[in-house]
Amino acid sequence: FDCVVKVRTNVVEKEVPNQSTRTKKPCCRILRLLLLLLPHFLSKLYKMPSLEGNLLSNPLGVVALIFDRCKADGSDFASELQKNLKSRVMNADSLTWVPSLNDAPLHKFQANCLVRYRGMIQDMFGPEIFLSQYELGETEDGPAKELCCGWYQDIADCPAGRVVLMESPKQELAERQAFYCVPLPGETPWAKEVFASQGKQPENFDSMSPVSSQSDAASSCEDTTPTRKRPRPDDEASCTAGEVTMGDDSTGDSSLQREHTSAEGDAQSKRVRTSAAGGGESSSPPAPGIQSVSDLNFPLPGEQGPPCIVKVYEDIDSYRVNEMVEFIGVLSVDPALTSSSYTQSAEETSMDAASAKEDAAHSPPPNLVPRLHCIAARRLPHSNPLLPAEQDAFKQQSASTAENASPCREELCRQLAAILGGDQLAAQFLLLSLVSTVYGRHDASVMGKFSLNLANISSRLPAVVIKQLSEALQQLVPKFFCLPMSLEHLNNRSLCPKKDYTTNRLVTGELQLSDGTVLLLDETALSEGQLNERGIANIVAINSVLSQQRLAYDFQYQTIDFPTNVNAIILSEGKSILQMDCFVPVQPDSECPVAPALTDSQLSVLRTYLTAVQHIEYDLTADMQTHLQEDFVAMRKADPERVTGDTFHRLLLIARLLSISRGHSVL
Repeated sequence: FDCVVKVRTNVVEKEVPNQSTRTKKPCCRILRLLLLLLPHFLSKLYKMPSLEGNLLSNPLGVVALIFDRCKADGSDFASELQKNLKSRVMNADSLTWVPSLNDAPLHKFQANCLVRYRGMIQDMFGPEIFLSQYELGETEDGPAKELCCGWYQDIADCPAGRVVLMESPKQELAERQAFYCVPLPGETPWAKEVFASQGKQPENFDSMSPVSSQSDAASSCEDTTPTRKRPRPDDEASCTAGEVTMGDDSTGDSSLQREHTSAEGDAQSKRVRTSAAGGGESSSPPAPGIQSVSDLNFPLPGEQGPPCIVKVYEDIDSYRVNEMVEFIGVLSVDPALTSSSYTQSAEETSMDAASAKEDAAHSPPPNLVPRLHCIAARRLPHSNPLLPAEQDAFKQQSASTAENASPCREELCRQLAAILGGDQLAAQFLLLSLVSTVYGRHDASVMGKFSLNLANISSRLPAVVIKQLSEALQQLVPKFFCLPMSLEHLNNRSLCPKKDYTTNRLVTGELQLSDGTVLLLDETALSEGQLNERGIANIVAINSVLSQQRLAYDFQYQTIDFPTNVNAIILSEGKSILQMDCFVPVQPDSECPVAPALTDSQLSVLRTYLTAVQHIEYDLTADMQTHLQEDFVAMRKADPERVTGDTFHRLLLIARLLSISRGHSVL
């Protein structure tokens, strides 16, 4: 505004050239002051925050500012969002200033603030229809006063004394997709600690007090209205000043078998609540017949961290189940999102038992399962916090790590051999299994998988080896799970996800794991006995993962195979009953030296090495392919019965793994 003030000052000087300096200076000072205060008055008048200052604490206000600007100048809202909002939150620096739900308790976050969430898509709910824009008026029949934006919120902001004009011709509906996400299954403690240390909380973040409702966060003002419960459906018609829910969490089937909801039906099912609805946590127990609120559908037992219902507005068909994604968006924890099945008895609710269970499963209390409205998202190519998630930076750092792969390989083989009784060969095959990954699929063939069976456990090696190997792998890889194959576990646990049509959700299983998880199968726990029907089904499911890297999801009337990509290691006394790609009997050495303990810096180097070499872009030159074909023909002539196509494929795979474990991209 300095240049503006200077121009205005010159105009004043030219208009009154004969005035004395004593008369001219006060006029200039007053004009300068008015011009400097003008932006402040305009921001107060329209109650619009700046893009820079309030993006973290009040992203909805920033969205409203962009929306109003687009309506004023006729520009495209989606492109302006990409330019002014998404590009700012989706960059490498966002890790340093956007807090993560994975790293802090939920009560430390302000309602409607900007947050990150790192997790796996466990289930897909049906699509939701929401108000993308709506009009507010003083009465339902009165003229419209304000056009508002409905993006990235569950409940439309409607201040006291105003109503949403549901019959307005300017009202627009749009579609979004809801995902039920859980923290990465099997994420090891060291990975969680490193992720938490990388995320820097903003200043005064711990002193932020939770905001009770959507309207409180949008206006950044205090609400001293007494807390009230969510109104019953029969009282909704009498609400004149309130907020309208933007979408219904309890409707819609899983998008694995989607049934799109009509816009007309959703518009008629909009719920209204007063703007004074409270911000306290819902402590009401679930109604009779409703499943426990504590059932958060974690795939693995003992998991910690908040699940989250993420609502995506763009590219909703590009996501898949079990995918690792980091979402950045607006946190919504309004108690009104809780299903009425939790707050009302069976006599009070108008839903039948089946509908009540579905409503409860899709609309859990937000203090247990918060909602996140996704502004931007990125798929995670890996889950190692020591390596960047951006593709270009990841390739660059992986190439740098591959140059120094030989020392890391030697140290890892030394550490693993010490656990396996000094067997260097078994240690090398174990390393090859850890760096393997599925890199291609063709019909029933899966390229890159390398399941390993280490035998002679408990017979020639002490049983404590299993515990030592589990602890060592947890220190090296970012995701790990040990599955005990005891009769009790196989007969009583469900390893495959199954669709529950009563609650209309996908009930998880222990084999619903994200890509890159190391799965240790302890077959030494299997004792004499009989497998029941569930136990047999679990063995079939494990074999399917080992042989085809596919897991069958049970949809009651049919099963659907979903691709997996886990590193499977089987520990057994003799040869395993499971299918495997490689069988190695461990031969312990009585004079096995004890490997020295690794320091934190050495562990970091080895952790980086395992992930980096796993993603090396490997290739075979034309000359090498010709040479390999000639070798295969010679092998077939020498022993046609034992040398088959599978034998040749296995040798090629081992050659590939040996190359990338040394940091080489060619054979």
